[in-house]
Amino acid sequence: MPNRTTCNGSRACARHIRERAAELATIRALGWRESALSRLVITEGTIIGLAGSLAGAALGLSAAAKFSGQLPAVLYLVAAAGVAALHT
Repeated sequence: MPNRTTCNGSRACARHIRERAAELATIRALGWRESALSRLVITEGTIIGLAGSLAGAALGLSAAAKFSGQLPAVLYLVAAAGVAALHT
C-alpha cells in the first residue's frame, strides 16, 4: 500500500501534467513521438523529485546539527537511506 507522501507526489505530478496539457499538445503537434514526450515528463519528474529529496535531506541534516550541536556521521547514512528509499 503506498504511503501518504507517494500519493501526494503522484497527485502533484498528475496535476502538473494536466496544467501543461496545452504545452504538451503543442510539442506533440510539432512532431514529437508519444514515447519521447513520456520520457520528457518522466525525466522532469525524476529530476524534480531527486532535487527535492536532496534539499530535504540537507535541511534535515542542518537542523539536526543545529539542535544537537554536532553532526554525527550516522546522520549522513540515515539521510542517504531515506533518499534511496523514496526513489525505489
